[in-house]
Parts: sequence; C-alpha cells; structure tokens
Amino acid sequence: MIRFVEISSMKSFLSNYRYPVLLSFLALVWVAVVVFVFQVFDQRLLFGDSKSYYLAAVELYTKGTLNDHRPLVISAINGFPLLFGFSGAAVFIWSWVVNLMCWLGTVLLIFSIAKHYVKPRIAFYTALAFLFCVGNLFIAFHLLSESIFTFCLVLAFYGIQKHLDSNSIMPLILTITLLLLSVMIKPLSLILVVIVGLFFWRKWTAILKSPYSLLLYLGCGVLFFQMYTMKTNFGNFTVSYIDSFTYYNYLGTRADCLKNNTAFVQGENVRYAYFGKLPHPKQKEVASADFKQQLTSNTENLVKAYAVNLVVNTTKGSAAVHGCKNKLNTGYFDFVDFVFKAVSKLQNIILTGMGLFLSLLTMLRWKGSGVLFRLGAIVFISIVAFSAISSDQGDRFHIVLYPIILLMLSHYFPKRVSHG
Repeated sequence: MIRFVEISSMKSFLSNYRYPVLLSFLALVWVAVVVFVFQVFDQRLLFGDSKSYYLAAVELYTKGTLNDHRPLVISAINGFPLLFGFSGAAVFIWSWVVNLMCWLGTVLLIFSIAKHYVKPRIAFYTALAFLFCVGNLFIAFHLLSESIFTFCLVLAFYGIQKHLDSNSIMPLILTITLLLLSVMIKPLSLILVVIVGLFFWRKWTAILKSPYSLLLYLGCGVLFFQMYTMKTNFGNFTVSYIDSFTYYNYLGTRADCLKNNTAFVQGENVRYAYFGKLPHPKQKEVASADFKQQLTSNTENLVKAYAVNLVVNTTKGSAAVHGCKNKLNTGYFDFVDFVFKAVSKLQNIILTGMGLFLSLLTMLRWKGSGVLFRLGAIVFISIVAFSAISSDQGDRFHIVLYPIILLMLSHYFPKRVSHG
C-alpha cells in the first residue's frame, strides 16, 4: 500500500512539474556536453575583469575593505569560500557553482513567467531557447557578474509578476529591495531601481505603510553603507568608480581616436595610462569634464563612437567561446568551436534586433501590452542605450537581456500557436 502511494505521489509530481524537471535534466546534460567538448576544466582563459572581481573578494574577506570598482554584494558572493579559510582557487570553483545555479534558475524562472501568458508547452520552448543561448552558458564558467545579474533581473520580473497576480504589495517590495542590492552587483542596476520605482509610483504609499518596508530600508541601508564607504576610502559618495573609468577609456577614448584619426586599442593608449595614475576623485572630475568637452566640441565623433560601440556590442559573439583552446588536441574541436562562435554571434545579432523591434512594438501598442512587457521594453532600451558607453567585450552587454527578449517574443506568439 505504501509502495503504491509512493508511486502515485511520484507520478503526480512528474505530472505537475514535468516541464521544470525536463528543463533541469536537459540543462545538466547540456552543461556536461559543453564541459566535455570544450575541455572546460583544462581551459586557462582569465578575463581582465575576472582578476578585479577576485581581487575585490580577497580585499573584502582578508582586509575588510571595499574595492573601488567591484561593490560589496558581488564581492561578498564571490569570496564566500574565503570566510571558511579556503584558498583563492576555491573562489573560482565557487563562482562556477553559483553561476551555473543562477543560469539554471534563470531557465526555470523564464518558464514560470512565460506560462502566465502562453500554454506550458510554449513556455517550455521559450525557456529551452534560453537554455541553448551560447553566451549565457559559457560566461558562467568565469568569475564575472553576468550570470548572477541575469538571474536577479529575471527574479525581479518574477516578483513583479507575482505582484500583478495577487495585488499583494510584498512581492513588489521584495523586488525593489532585490534591485537595490543588485546595484552592488552591477551598478547599472540603479537604472532598474529608477525605472521600477517610477513605473509603480502610485504604489509608494502602500509600500511605505507596509510592515515589509523594513526590507526596503535594509536594502537602502546597505547601499548607503557602500556609498559612504566609497566616500570615506576614496573621496566620492558613489557606488563604484567603474562608470567614470568605462566612459573615459571606452566611449571617450574612441571619440578622441576618431578625432585624431588614430586606431582605438583598449588599454594601450596615452589616455588609459594617464587616467590610471589619477586619484579617484580626480578621475571623476576628468571623466565628467572630458564628456562635457567632447559633447560640445567633438560632438560628431562622440556620436560616431557611440554608434560604433552599439554596433560592436550587437554583432560580436561570445568572448568566452573565442577564448577556448583545443588543449587535448581532439579532432572535432575546431569544427564545434567554429559552430559555437557563429551561433553566439548570430544569437546576439538576431535576439538584439528582435528585442529592439518588440520593444518598439510594445511602446506603439502601449495600452494593449501587459504591464510586465511594457516594463520589459523600457528596461531593454535603457540597458542597451547605456551599455553602448562601453564595447569590445563580445556579447556580454546583451546576454543579460536575452530572457526579457524571449519573454516578449512569447507574449507576441499568434493566439492559434500560444493557446493551441
């Protein structure tokens, strides 16, 4: 009798959760295949940014200090093994675990959100499409913030969906708190806080009266601590100095190179060397003054540089794939490597183009579009617009938007398909 109940319960579980279970199984198989074919354990590619994330984690856990570029939350997550006395190598292994969990979590969240608008079968295909997005998986094998940030972004959309379903204020408070903490993962999240805050401005009275608002104050407190510490240690009340560094050495330098008809080589120019020697407050001043100067006297080249960055960000493939080498000299590596490079490039071009089209379509059909998709359109355009301040990083700037693009795409499926 007990055996029958166990079998019946298992069948009921698989019936109710067959799509999430299947997605999880396919994800594990896919990861195993990629790890084997691309010899992931034997690769030694280390992004320059990975070094700074590692340094920030070490500084936090061994010296108790915050890094000038990498904020508190991402450093705390990455360096967690150091709390228990593990070596620095454990930080990179831990990042794999966290990133892959976030990647899988993103897959399942996409399914959960999409099934509110389309049949579970179509929601499954939507999540499956993200599962096979090359850039998102390969970036998970590096000590970077994209996988964690993507998960937080989609989790925020999930929280907003829960708020829309229940009209409960708690999911919205949790979402805004999550976004506040995400500012200390990627400072770009500050844009998301502003967007969501303005989007739900009529809810702020209910938010502040809710007992759950304590979580929001906690998030604000952590963010204030980050900014106050930056002020104390480096001189400016800011989340990070990455913004001035990025503008000056990417957009600003490219515009200057266009003006002087010289080649733009990131990290290998006079401006880069000059900027790196400046004290932090001076960096802010110089970057701000340079932007104002170029905006007024080098406008055409600044616009051209911005356009070049936008095109580069949209047309490049995964740098994580490009960095893989045939360490074991397998006969099939070169062919598979070529295919994955091409696929990551095509996915970036197609999905970014599709995201722009769907975002504009959503804005044109504003009243007929769901709240979540209006928000998705604004977030997509905002992140793409701000990401063009930087470039030459492959598809890293756009892969965080792939879930939103796929969710918008599922929303616009023909009725006969999505409900068939």
